[in-house]
Amino acid sequence: MLPQGSYQFVGEASHTVDFTIYIANGAKVQLTVSDISIKGIAEPTIQLGDASELELILEGENTLHKEGILVPATASLTVRGDGDLQINNTRNYAVGIGSAYNAPYGTISLESGGKVSISASGEKITCLGGGWSVGAGIRVDGTSLDLVGNGVSVVCFGSYAGAANISVRNADINVHGDGNEVMLIGSHFGDSMISAEASRIWLTSACEQLTGLGTMNGSAEAVISGCTVTTDTHCDRGTVFGSFDGKADPTFRDSKVKLYGEGCRVVGFGSLNGSCTAKVESGEIDASLLAVEVLLIGNERSRFVVTGGNIHLAQNSDHTPVSPA
Repeated sequence: MLPQGSYQFVGEASHTVDFTIYIANGAKVQLTVSDISIKGIAEPTIQLGDASELELILEGENTLHKEGILVPATASLTVRGDGDLQINNTRNYAVGIGSAYNAPYGTISLESGGKVSISASGEKITCLGGGWSVGAGIRVDGTSLDLVGNGVSVVCFGSYAGAANISVRNADINVHGDGNEVMLIGSHFGDSMISAEASRIWLTSACEQLTGLGTMNGSAEAVISGCTVTTDTHCDRGTVFGSFDGKADPTFRDSKVKLYGEGCRVVGFGSLNGSCTAKVESGEIDASLLAVEVLLIGNERSRFVVTGGNIHLAQNSDHTPVSPA
């Protein structure tokens, strides 16, 4: 148990030890980790106490096995430094950074100059986020972020059961989801506020049901400003930007978007079964779908509003399908 203070843990990246780090309730802790490889035996590897604040400084190559970093509702985590962090989640309902899918999480800020990677597999999993946000949300500033989720119900970046507040700035983000229901960035059931500025975002999937950025069954507002966004999604049914069953309002400003989606019934910008108003104020949009039912701008309750920019929407893609048979 670490009380208030500053600490440094130095390890060997090639040598994994069974170890759990606890931050005391109410403590403000600065923890520098250098080339550590640790494994929580039956619980998250790093656990913040209630009302605690952890500044985690990364040096070298660091790996957390089994589960990652638990950030309870009243706690806050800030990740800094120039090192890398890899989290390998291999338990059902496990914690990546934040909480499990059915629990609240606190404030999370990723400000490191290195790479943060989270790979999670299980039945219901979240990589970065958790059940619902009750703090100041998740902020990614200047960090390279790789998220890979594989499960029955997957949220890679955001919330499963409630609100998500996501802010991304000057970041390099790769998000991939495999499974039955996949939410790449946003909230499965709750209200989402998503802001991305001056970042590169790459979204990919292989799943049955998908929302790339927005919401599955809740409500989402998103502003994508000055970003380069590329998608290569594969699903049976889904939407790349917007909502599956819920309501979404994404706005694109001064961004370059290259959208490709493949499947049976696929939406580019809009909603599959709910409602959506997608707005393009400026920038470049190049979108194509390869699907049995192509819905580039959504269903009858979707609106695609263009007030500026260059737009190219191709009803028929010239891509070779993944499964051409």
